[in-house]
Amino acid sequence: MLDLSPEMMKKRLMQEVNSKEGKEHIKKAKEYMKDQAEEQLKDLPEKMEEVNEQIDEVRENVQEEVDEAKEEMQREFDDAKAQAQACILILTVCERRNEHLLL
Repeated sequence: MLDLSPEMMKKRLMQEVNSKEGKEHIKKAKEYMKDQAEEQLKDLPEKMEEVNEQIDEVRENVQEEVDEAKEEMQREFDDAKAQAQACILILTVCERRNEHLLL
């Protein structure tokens, strides 16, 4: 009968890991992982450049939006100022007419 207890499964696994084939598989896996890491490191400068380009593009977009918002606010301010000046002019004219009527 096959013993499937956790202790026995662990023992069998450790035997396989410690066997010559197991050690060879572990060695190959480590080499593969090392190769993958080295490959990713080779790609890192290119990816960093792409990220920096994206950051620059975002900065430009944000700056454009800020500039557009400033221009819009300036236009609104200029319009409000012109309206206020027109109101002052109208009030001044009305005051002068009232002064003439009172005399």
